Amino acid sequence: VSTQSTGTFNAKLMSLPHYQLPQLLKFLQPWIHNHRFFYFKWALELEKKSPVFEKWNNVRNLAPGWKWGLSIVPFYQAVSGNPPVEKLDLKQSASLTFTGMTWSYYATLIQPQDAGSRALFLCNAALFFVNGWNVIRKIKYDQAQKAKALPSPPQ
Repeated sequence: VSTQSTGTFNAKLMSLPHYQLPQLLKFLQPWIHNHRFFYFKWALELEKKSPVFEKWNNVRNLAPGWKWGLSIVPFYQAVSGNPPVEKLDLKQSASLTFTGMTWSYYATLIQPQDAGSRALFLCNAALFFVNGWNVIRKIKYDQAQKAKALPSPPQ
């Protein structure tokens, strides 16, 4: 994609009328077409004083950080054994596994590939593998518990 075609696309995008919310949801209007996470007076003043806060008050930087947390925390828990496998939630782990699989695939379709799309792929691949590992652990544990619960055949 050339910069000229990107510029044309952005110009067309900016000329579109802004989406109007229903009257009941008018309080959300400041967040429409806004990249800030906190859009309050104190936050805007803090952005001027702190470049670190300005960087992390941007959803484009904050959202991947949270997503990495969804990958790193289960990995740490699986390695440390806390929570124990019997307390793992199979539905939650499975949904995060499929989320990681879906978005990893999506990240490979983004053209042109750049550091952002590669980071998106890595984050979601980690989400897929770590939570997939938890799904496998939980299924094996549940099968072992069922095998223990079955009465032994008479001899």
